[in-house]
Amino acid sequence: PSQKPVMRSSAAARTAPPRAPKGPQNVRTLLTAEHHSKHDHSGVRFLKSHLSKLDASVPLEYEASGLVVFTQDFRVQRKLVEDMAFIEQELIVDVRGEVLPDALRPIERAMRDERLRLPEFKISVGSANPERSKLRLAVKGSHLGLAVYLCELADLDILALRRIRLGRVSLGDLEEGRWRYLGEGERF
Repeated sequence: PSQKPVMRSSAAARTAPPRAPKGPQNVRTLLTAEHHSKHDHSGVRFLKSHLSKLDASVPLEYEASGLVVFTQDFRVQRKLVEDMAFIEQELIVDVRGEVLPDALRPIERAMRDERLRLPEFKISVGSANPERSKLRLAVKGSHLGLAVYLCELADLDILALRRIRLGRVSLGDLEEGRWRYLGEGERF
């Protein structure tokens, strides 16, 4: 049976911007039978041994929430480490105020500037209202600080940051602070 739980950290409840001087919660404390999602449709029967010797190889941004992958399987661990440069992750960046498409021009200019050596990424406005806007950022590889840097370029104030997808594995309907096993067909 698969022994690769996927979980969502509880940091999503925070409303402080990523640069706030708060310490991150250790998401490993959520890896218990009590935090196992009721919506886990993998068919894997929970065993206490599934929660021992878990490794997490793709870190979240500081003060971010979202998808964290833990595994005991050295093949999954190796794939995530060796192929991370080719694995796309998707982040939702909540920012203060209404973001119009023109507000992303400084980011687009930075994307084209070869001197900055930024990774290839896509950024778009998912939704916007006068109080809050949601940006979607898709980038291959793990580039800690990229979302914060891009928002600073455009003078955007980050309210929340969460990873919703890593490769072909997404959060889906996983509740905050819960974990689940990877389903039969889920691969990175």
